[in-house]
This record gives sequence, structure tokens and C-alpha cells, in this order.
Amino acid sequence: MTEQNFNTFQQNADDEVDVAKYIRFILMQSKMIIAITLVAFALSAAQYLTSTKIYKISSLLEVKSFNQSSLDPTNTLEMMTPARSSSDIDNLIMLYKSRTNLLKMIGDLNLNVQIDNISDKEVVDIKFFVNNEYDFPYEKTFYILPTNNSFKIFLDKGNDLLIEANYGEEINIFNQFNFRVELINLQKNRLLKITYQNPILLYPRFKNSINLISNISKKAFIRSEGLIEVSYLTPDINLGKKIINYANQVFIQQRVSAETQKSRAAINFIEENVNGLQKIVNQNKAKLKQNKNKSEDNMN
Repeated sequence: MTEQNFNTFQQNADDEVDVAKYIRFILMQSKMIIAITLVAFALSAAQYLTSTKIYKISSLLEVKSFNQSSLDPTNTLEMMTPARSSSDIDNLIMLYKSRTNLLKMIGDLNLNVQIDNISDKEVVDIKFFVNNEYDFPYEKTFYILPTNNSFKIFLDKGNDLLIEANYGEEINIFNQFNFRVELINLQKNRLLKITYQNPILLYPRFKNSINLISNISKKAFIRSEGLIEVSYLTPDINLGKKIINYANQVFIQQRVSAETQKSRAAINFIEENVNGLQKIVNQNKAKLKQNKNKSEDNMN
């Protein structure tokens, strides 16, 4: 065997020894590797199970924008122009997320009212009425202690009694807002902490949280039609459904009211001008009859 071949053989043998040594080392440390893998898996599973889940609540709205100008006989040429559906749908999206609509949703659903330590089986129904939101501070906190037929209101944890009132009675506190307690049904009577927040301060959050995406299509001559997907991200599925459903309801009611007013205006326009149009028709008939008579006389 030449010296070069011997060196090559010796190098291969050393490589095989090193590989075998590495394999033996890995096998000897297998328990540690398995333990580390199991710990990493357990930590990942624990983080997944304990982390707050965020759900996407989605809804679809079919919208139709009616071209009211088509009812105006003076705008005949405008009827020949296709409706600008994209502009109509964009306006509807702005209307959906308008301040008036979202403030109504926040107030009606009491999204600005926080009641501590209430379980799903307990019910606290309180209605708030604020005359001027701009004069109302950031938030106010008070306490309610329900009894058999009435309840007591405290400014702190049961030491400073403000008033005792009956259910269904409208009450004014802090000289800033009124509220009415309709029902309190607790598993065990206790002092409840109520925090009322100005709805105006919550409006930007809901405006940014509720997302709307339009899918426009044209299916009629004087209508712009399309679908609007409404979505909301929330850790509470039931609350998310309630928010989306009520926001849709407020939007639909406003749309129905707006379209009704437009239709009434169009009908009033037609009724106001029908007499004038009839007069023009009668005048044209009279002129036509005169021209006909003159033609007959000339022929004679």
C-alpha cells in the first residue's frame, strides 16, 4: 500500500470514528433532547390554550341605491347615463359608520357601561339618558345595592348613601345624566360597581373596529346594487354578534327612513306639477285643434 493510499484510508477511518462518536453522544443525550422538546411543546400548548382568542364576526348586506332623479321628468337625459355605483356604495359605507349610527348602537347596547363581577346568569338592565354628551366628563362611577322592591345608590362602597329609588323610576345623579333601572336579577344580592363612560369617547374605537368591504355589481338600469361585508374582531362571540346585528338594524332603519322621505318628496313633486303638466297638455291640444281647423279651411 502506498503512503498516499494509507493516508486516505486512515482519514476515512478517522471520519467513521468521529461519526460514530457523534451518534453515541446523541443517543446518550436523547432523554435530554426529548425532555426539551416536550417542554417546548407543553409551553406552546399552554400559551395557545390560555391566550385570548380573537374571532371575526361577519355579515353581508345587500344594498340598492335608487336614482331618485329618474322620477323627475325634466331629467330624462340623465336616465340614459349609467349610475355611479361605486360612489353610491362608498356613501353607504360612510353612512353605516356615521357618528349618529354608532353612538346610537353604543348607547342602546350599553357598550359604554361596565358592571363589575356579573355572571352570564345574572341580569342588570339599566337605561342611561344624557342630554349633552359634550358637557359630560370622561366617566363616572357609583354603586348600587339591590333590595327586594327597591335599590340604594352610593357614591362609594356603601358608606355614602345618595338616594333610594324604585325600579322603573328615572333618577338624576351628578346633575349630568339620568338613568332608569329596569331590572336587577342576581344570584345573591351584593353591592354592584357601575362605571358609565361618555359614548363619544368610544365612537373612534368602534369606527375603526368595524370594517366594511364593498362588492359592487350593476343589475338594473336605474339602480346601483352591491354587497357590503361587515366584520368585527372580538374575543366575545355573543357580544360581537349582538354588535353587528344591531349596527345592521340601525343602518337598515336609517336607509328605509331616508328612502321613504325621498319617495315622498318625489310623489309630492309629481302631485305639485301634475296640474301644470295637464295645463300644458290642454294648451297643446287646443293649438293642435286650431292648426287642424286652419288646415281644413285652407283646403276648402
